[in-house]
Amino acid sequence: MARIRTIKPEFWKHEDLSALPEITHMLAAALLNHADDEGYFNANPALVKAECLPLREYSLSTQEMLNQLSNVGYIELGAGADGKRYGRVVKFDEHQRVNRPTASKIKVIHIVWGDGLSAHGTLSEDSSPERKGKEGKGREQGKESTGVDLSTAGGDAATDDHADNDAEEGQDLLGNRPKKPAVPNCPHMEIIDLYHEVLPELAQVRVWEEDRKELLRARWKGAPERQNLDWWREFFASVREMPFLMGERTDRDGRAFACTLEWLVRPKNFAKVIEGNYLELRR
Repeated sequence: MARIRTIKPEFWKHEDLSALPEITHMLAAALLNHADDEGYFNANPALVKAECLPLREYSLSTQEMLNQLSNVGYIELGAGADGKRYGRVVKFDEHQRVNRPTASKIKVIHIVWGDGLSAHGTLSEDSSPERKGKEGKGREQGKESTGVDLSTAGGDAATDDHADNDAEEGQDLLGNRPKKPAVPNCPHMEIIDLYHEVLPELAQVRVWEEDRKELLRARWKGAPERQNLDWWREFFASVREMPFLMGERTDRDGRAFACTLEWLVRPKNFAKVIEGNYLELRR
């Protein structure tokens, strides 16, 4: 659950954070909202994205950004005895003054921080108090270490001579699959221009705010072939072959329907157009 927080002016002048990608610096601020009243948070990348950056598109993975923040000592990352991933804003008390704070439910969980994580982000056999890690920025001396660095700049663990035996085929030491090629950003204006060009009879787009952008963005990202303006030209051309969508048919009350771009990119309508459902209406 997101919480109302304050951000000091010094936050934007933090040299280490400012050296990171802009989206990572933004995530650092958003984690203050995501964290509980003692600075702890669930560090599952999918949950972090959903809570902190739900509508943003970015080339880095959420885990990479968390690793970058860990590198500069802004957060700590660890694995709990319950098998879940957790994080902690290291100097949360310096950032926030919480009135009547709620006790952290995460703080009471046994968590192995930083180097005590195994290659797959779970508790390792070598995570005993006797194994001391090296003192580093943002980490306290005495943390456990398995020799696997989970916070390298690229998000990949450093490997040793036995790396090939520890990782499954097609995965790195963290159990991550190789990155898929980045999806190109959705060219909203170009697609709108094509819609106007191919279907000038239909209602013109005058406003294209975030809710509509999200619909079009989802259709663009839905399949690789759609990430091409030629595909969208053909899609709009197919709409021209559907009389009902072009306002050439009337219902029982004599009223004609004509689609709009927003209507076309809604999930169910989009699927029906692609499947040719409205072609049956032509006589």
